[in-house]
Amino acid sequence: MRFDKYLTPEERLQAWRNGIAYKLAEKEVLPSEFNKMCKTAQDATGKAIALPLKAMIWSAILSGGALGTLGFFTDEAVDDGGQKNLALRRRRNYFKDVAAKLKAEIENTEDA
Repeated sequence: MRFDKYLTPEERLQAWRNGIAYKLAEKEVLPSEFNKMCKTAQDATGKAIALPLKAMIWSAILSGGALGTLGFFTDEAVDDGGQKNLALRRRRNYFKDVAAKLKAEIENTEDA
C-alpha cells in the first residue's frame, strides 16, 4: 500500500511515532528508557556518530568496485569449471546408458 498517496507527511510521522510507541509497549520498554538508550548510543559530545556522506559514498564505490571485480572473476572461474563438469556428466551419462543397454540385452538373452 502506498501511504504517501493517502497520508500527509505529518500524518505519516504521527503514524510512525505511534508504531514505535506500540512496539516499545509490546517489549515493555518505557519511552524514557528508550530515550536513555538512544543517548548512550551517541558519543561523548552528544552528537550522533555518523560518517560524512562523502566518505560513505567513496567507501561504497571502492568496496563495490573491488567486490564486483572479484565476483566477475569468480563467476568466470566457476563457469569454466561448469562447462568441464557438464562435459564429464554427459560422458558419464553416455556410459551409464551403454551399460544399461548391455545389461538389458544380457538379461533378455538369459531369459530366452
